[in-house]
Amino acid sequence: MLPRAAQSGGVGFLVVIMVEVMEVVMMKVMMAVVMVMEVVMVMMEVVVEVMMEVVMVMMEVVMVMMEVVMVMMEVMMEVVMVMMEVVMVMMDVMMKVVMVMTELVVEVMVVVVTAAAAF
Repeated sequence: MLPRAAQSGGVGFLVVIMVEVMEVVMMKVMMAVVMVMEVVMVMMEVVVEVMMEVVMVMMEVVMVMMEVVMVMMEVMMEVVMVMMEVVMVMMDVMMKVVMVMTELVVEVMVVVVTAAAAF
């Protein structure tokens, strides 16, 4: 580089140095631009990945909510079924009690009638 420039004399020497400096500066500028582009690309990728992750998490939360709702509905159904069974058992017990009461009343009536007839 320098010997060739030095042989050509003062002005040529300056011109060559200027060209070399310009080339170096241009290279640096290009490197900087490439670096910026790469940084922007990485930022875009990171943003896209983060957005995807957020969307996935939101979907999972929604799925969990749906499952919770399903479980709640199942539990409610079970509770309703148990309540119905309890009501059925209560009805059976009431029926039995009524039957026993009527039987007792009938027996008492029979005893009273037979006692009256004995007198």
